[in-house]
Amino acid sequence: MASGIERPKRLVTLRRDGDEFVVTFYPEDIVVFRHSEPQPLRKMCTFLRWRIVSDRSGSDDTTLATFDGVFSASAGYPLIQA
Repeated sequence: MASGIERPKRLVTLRRDGDEFVVTFYPEDIVVFRHSEPQPLRKMCTFLRWRIVSDRSGSDDTTLATFDGVFSASAGYPLIQA
């Protein structure tokens, strides 16, 4: 089935880890990338077609409920239930 919508290859989170920022697989919480700035990590995730489901790099709200509705079945992504 051909479609113009590309599904993400992986779900990840972006968060602070001390003085650095890390990308972790979701929900496993395995660190896969580390950098001093969050923007290069966002760019790498976009390049790899990884969907950032939680970006806690500068936000005060650290709950996944913030991202409720980001995914929808109509967009071709499964709903994430917290």
